[in-house]
Amino acid sequence: MRAVQLRAYDGAPASIAVVEMPVPRPGPGQVLVRVHASPVNPSDYFFLRGLYSFKKPLPTVPGFEGSGTVVEAGPGLLPRLLKGKRVACSTAAPGMAGGMWAEYVATSAQLCVPLRKSADRVGADGGGAARATPRGGANGRGRRAGTDDRAARAQAFDCGDQRGAAF
Repeated sequence: MRAVQLRAYDGAPASIAVVEMPVPRPGPGQVLVRVHASPVNPSDYFFLRGLYSFKKPLPTVPGFEGSGTVVEAGPGLLPRLLKGKRVACSTAAPGMAGGMWAEYVATSAQLCVPLRKSADRVGADGGGAARATPRGGANGRGRRAGTDDRAARAQAFDCGDQRGAAF
């Protein structure tokens, strides 16, 4: 699978690369999610620079949240119940290897929320500021009241606004 790999917590562009790596296997209580969309949030920028509240062992795949389809379930009742469902999920935990900026991610079933069938794939990314998908776009959630959002509106106009599509 292809994934974004972080090699150093220095914020340098050379520290990030798209690489081929094996598809992870879900362990007990985990699910394997085929990622459809993952936002790029301020927390991700802090993580890339090593300024987040925790660091993962390097090299690692960044990306804390996203959405996708559960394609494989590890041992446990909850993972089995989620198999085949579309979910919003997270990898924002200190002990969790890997992240959402990959084609597949193994994450805890407890960090997955099933999505309605009517939620579109791109809009169900957890409401991030910008999506790490070919469509891109800003959905406007997370802005502070009174801030100038002309750039976000322009980006949403250019790429297709998916505001409120997840729920």
